[in-house]
Amino acid sequence: MIYLCYFILLSIVVLFPLDFLLVLIPDDSYYYFEIAKNVALIGESTFDTINKTNGFQPLWLIILVPFFSFKLDLVLTLRIIILFSGVIFFITLTILYRLSKLLFDNKTAEFSVILFAFNPLNIILNLNGTEAALNGLILSILFYYIFKTNFEDINERDFLIIGFLLSLSFLIRTDNIILISSIISFTIFSGMVKVKKENFKIFLLFIVILLFLPSIYISWNLINFNHILPISGVAFGISITSVLISLMVIVTICSSLGYIFRKLELNEKLLKILILLIITPILYRSYYLYLEISGPGRFAEWYYVLPFISLTILISFALINLFRKIALYSKSSDIKRYNIKIWALQIAFISLLFMIFVPITAVNRIDHGARYQASIWINENTPEDSIIASGNAGCLGYFTSRPLIETGGLVNSYEFFETYKGNDTAFIIEGDYDYYVDRKMYIPLSNAEMEDLGLILVKEIIEPRKEGWNIHIWYNPI
Repeated sequence: MIYLCYFILLSIVVLFPLDFLLVLIPDDSYYYFEIAKNVALIGESTFDTINKTNGFQPLWLIILVPFFSFKLDLVLTLRIIILFSGVIFFITLTILYRLSKLLFDNKTAEFSVILFAFNPLNIILNLNGTEAALNGLILSILFYYIFKTNFEDINERDFLIIGFLLSLSFLIRTDNIILISSIISFTIFSGMVKVKKENFKIFLLFIVILLFLPSIYISWNLINFNHILPISGVAFGISITSVLISLMVIVTICSSLGYIFRKLELNEKLLKILILLIITPILYRSYYLYLEISGPGRFAEWYYVLPFISLTILISFALINLFRKIALYSKSSDIKRYNIKIWALQIAFISLLFMIFVPITAVNRIDHGARYQASIWINENTPEDSIIASGNAGCLGYFTSRPLIETGGLVNSYEFFETYKGNDTAFIIEGDYDYYVDRKMYIPLSNAEMEDLGLILVKEIIEPRKEGWNIHIWYNPI
């Protein structure tokens, strides 16, 4: 019944009008789509067809490439990608059910699936075109295997599967290195995994498998860009030094906690719950909070798939136990009535989430319709050899059939970023382009300053709900 309801919901989402799709899909997703389209059609990793880039999470981009090789209508391709994400999400629900049942019981597993499938924030998170759905699937499978595996009596097959899943998780999101380093340091120092001579072969194979996929990705970056990090991370102020310092802090924390818990002689299951469902999610949030405070880092909901999974399982367990006490307190002697009360309380909780988060989400997600209209205007009113530029280029770049330069450096080349340092003002003044397009509130110069530079406002596309989101199209005659 839960899965049927979810597929009905997914069908509605996929068949919704274009305006709804434009609201559902964030600007960042279009960066993936446009790069995947260029890889499929011209064989180059580029957003603007001018500069090569590695500003993306690799595995999700690789998976997206076949969708664009068929040269289907751009809007139809969006619907297919959302449907594909929904199928991935459906499989994740199945794994999550097994994981929750393995950890606790059937009722907790049922509620975990309900909460994960119908939490409005999670629906948006998994159907927005980012790598979130794929990340959720791999992390759920990884967690299931870790909890299923008895580390005291190592099963070689399961141990190698865990190594592969950890390796794969790095390709889905490179920040999953937080998860990898946390798990390895905690399991060793907590005594869950004992490094012994007879286990040496397994550990060696585990390390080889763990490093295999990250090594390929890092080698590709070095060969093609002479850098290890993706340019999107560099643009947000991340460096090799900051990564190494962060990893040292994480390893120190997890190793110390592992050693402390080892002294407390906690059982293996509780240790796994502590590291996977509590400690690592806290480290994820702390890491991004640090980036937000110390530099140009930002919050994006698709960064937090791991905390979503962890909170879903823990909240489900807590609420089911609370619901049981409430149902028992009502002196229900009939099992059927008891189950009905549990279901009623679950439905009430999900309804409360919708009442709280749907209005908040609706207010914060302004329609992308103006950007889409701007792309159509550009396609119809500019020469085919025109070069367009924008600081927020995702949706514009996807629907515009002209080369469109992303001026912030997130999906550009290292050379471009070194030249302009992600400074939109510097590019507007010094860059080589024919039209500059963006929402009024994001253009760093006033209309008067733009005119003083010789630019001409040729089109303003109105976004009725917020004036600052009006799209300005400036022509550069120089």
